[in-house]
Amino acid sequence: MLVLENTAISRCHARVEQIGWPFYVEDLGSTNGTKLNGKKIANRASLKRKDKIGVGKFELIFLDDPSDYDSRKGGDDGMTTIPVG
Repeated sequence: MLVLENTAISRCHARVEQIGWPFYVEDLGSTNGTKLNGKKIANRASLKRKDKIGVGKFELIFLDDPSDYDSRKGGDDGMTTIPVG
């Protein structure tokens, strides 16, 4: 579970899960919706490497290769990378 503090985010806002292949992002009936690459998703959408998931004021980048987040961790670009899963 990842907790993001922002009033625009519902208590149970969205879920990322793997069903076979690929991974999916699913909006869980949130009030303000979930975006994938800037477009609001209705239910569930498949994810590919470096897709951008918008939740409230946050943008999460889907990285499915450990080398992606190892090289970005602690970078000077203002991003914080947290491996999940």
